[in-house]
Amino acid sequence: MSLILCEECGKEISDMARVCPHCGYPVSSSCVIHIKWDNMKGNTYLKTVLYVDGSCIKEMKCSEMLDYIVKPGTHRIDLFFRNKCVVSKTISISAGQTDEYISFRQTLTGLKLVDPASVKWSTGNRAHHIPKCPTCGSTNIKRISVFRRSASSGIYGIASRSALKTFECRNCKYTW
Repeated sequence: MSLILCEECGKEISDMARVCPHCGYPVSSSCVIHIKWDNMKGNTYLKTVLYVDGSCIKEMKCSEMLDYIVKPGTHRIDLFFRNKCVVSKTISISAGQTDEYISFRQTLTGLKLVDPASVKWSTGNRAHHIPKCPTCGSTNIKRISVFRRSASSGIYGIASRSALKTFECRNCKYTW
């Protein structure tokens, strides 16, 4: 990571920054294409192969989301389902653009593009899957080991503090 000069205001900024923190000028020369197969989560056995500019990127499962970094310009995105190209889209990305969203759904005949505005896009961090303490709301928790639970049950019986519990908060010591 190094420092570069902003083309607009001339101040030093990180070369990893997308925009100048001083003036807001977009300095990144890359764009992220967010691609999502927006379907019900039960159909995870269905798979499609994603190609960007003719090169195979990934085999996507149903309800999966992928972020792919590209340079500004024109890019062709192809989705192959059951060895047949079912979706093909060409997108143009300008130098100041930072994100492009593409989503598709399964229909009776194959896959079709859907309006990205109608799709719920996750933010990328998976913090909503981390358990939280019901008392204090902290995520600083630890799982109670099977050995500790069985040893505690053997000594104290069902009156044990950790016999029927799974997690313990490291902040308030609450177990649940």
